[in-house]
Amino acid sequence: MLTFLSSASNMHHQTRRNIGKLFERICMEFDKTDELIAFVREVNDHLFNENNQRPVAYASSNIALWNSIALQEENATLLESVSGRANIYAIFIRDINSDEFTICYIGKTTRNLPRSRIRNHLIKKHEKTGAKLSRIIDHVQGGGSVKIAWAEIEPQSLKNCIEEELIRLHPESSWCPSENAKRLKSNPNSGISG
Repeated sequence: MLTFLSSASNMHHQTRRNIGKLFERICMEFDKTDELIAFVREVNDHLFNENNQRPVAYASSNIALWNSIALQEENATLLESVSGRANIYAIFIRDINSDEFTICYIGKTTRNLPRSRIRNHLIKKHEKTGAKLSRIIDHVQGGGSVKIAWAEIEPQSLKNCIEEELIRLHPESSWCPSENAKRLKSNPNSGISG
């Protein structure tokens, strides 16, 4: 019986080596990387074009005690324009003493949920989301301004790749999800351009 176990063990190790070789051969490489990089840059240029950035309205009468109902009404047109039309978005902020808006967040959503996702970030947060509303409230109550830009990506499944590459292009977007920032820092050459 010991001989059988020894043979079985050797066979097991050899089988594992053969399976490892098999999986090495299955590795597939995407050969249209240049086109994908160009598309990421096109989305980036769209989001960073000031003509595509929309201001978020925060009347001073609605922000002292953060009246989310009034703020939602105040931004009804903005929220309606996002509805069903966005799956990648960028939030820009400007400090009270600055003339320039800077990127602070890049995110993604499904096409069915952009209105509620944007509302969670900018007006009223649902408890179950990782929205950045507390940072927006602090920023706006401190006299800052907010803009948002969005794009509709087809096919929708591509939005995950586009979001990750945009975050890689803009490490200064300090409000980006910590898990993405950690992943990008731990593997900086894993992107399509790296």
